[in-house]
Amino acid sequence: MNQIILNIEKSETSENLTESDIIRRTTDIFKAIGHEGRLKILYNLIQSEKTVSMLERALPYKQAAISQQLARLRFSGIVNCRREGKMIYYKITNEKISHLLATIRDKF
Repeated sequence: MNQIILNIEKSETSENLTESDIIRRTTDIFKAIGHEGRLKILYNLIQSEKTVSMLERALPYKQAAISQQLARLRFSGIVNCRREGKMIYYKITNEKISHLLATIRDKF
């Protein structure tokens, strides 16, 4: 199975993508967010960027599990991070993803 790294940060218009490309990207995004733990992490990151410790306090998961899921989200291009001293802050890379997640959350 090929892993496709999503480049969500680069804004490509749908004019530059084939329908097949759009479907593949959409499928990859839903695969990445289609996990309960990752979705809970993302819902927390909609509000603001957070460290693993902050997420650990807000969620019923241990640090190792959160780090593992953040790595998957980073690999998919949905989340990125920045270092400030010893702290690493994670945030959603694209406002469109935040809007998608907020819409999904509001519907259920």
